[in-house]
Amino acid sequence: MNPRRRYYGRTASIYNLLSQAGRFGLSAQEARGQIDQLVNVVRHWRDGFLACGVSAKDIDYIAPAILPDCFFFERQSDT
Repeated sequence: MNPRRRYYGRTASIYNLLSQAGRFGLSAQEARGQIDQLVNVVRHWRDGFLACGVSAKDIDYIAPAILPDCFFFERQSDT
């Protein structure tokens, strides 16, 4: 692996996001602050969907795609 290449596939993870902070003119600390703000909003997605009339069945169906466990990986996966 090229040591200058610091992104790790397409996994939606904190680790991957932080590895590309510089592309957006952010330090890792600034990027982490933005990620934390985003997570604080998205954590309440179910309430918003219910308020808009989305059925519980549909919410359960899409739930694995919104803030999946892999998002919270903070280091490169061993796989």
